[in-house]
Amino acid sequence: MKEKEELKNKILSLENKLLIPEIRSSGKQLKRLLSEDFVEYCSSGRIVDKKQVISSLTRGKTNIKMEIKDFKIKILEKNIVQSRFSLIKYKNNNEEYSLRSSIWKNIDGRWQMVFHQGTIVNWQSRL
Repeated sequence: MKEKEELKNKILSLENKLLIPEIRSSGKQLKRLLSEDFVEYCSSGRIVDKKQVISSLTRGKTNIKMEIKDFKIKILEKNIVQSRFSLIKYKNNNEEYSLRSSIWKNIDGRWQMVFHQGTIVNWQSRL
């Protein structure tokens, strides 16, 4: 049980890193956190790869405050973990809520995100 809690904290730490403006705007940092075959199913309905995400984040607005809530993990295999959580984006004096899910894989001793999906929701219907 202690190992799962440590793994949960590690993955939460990585998810939180991806919310930090300095990391979101750094191609070098993003390349380390996202696997080569990374894919994201965006809340807009678009499907993007690692190159597209890095291009978008490094030239876009990355200083939006975001907060993770209700963080959970599910161990899918020895070196593969799914994270599930709610995300609150604070922008323009409004809050935007979404449900998020990521797949993390331990590749050569380093956890990297291989998949991410976000779905915008009404906060009351989030669970």
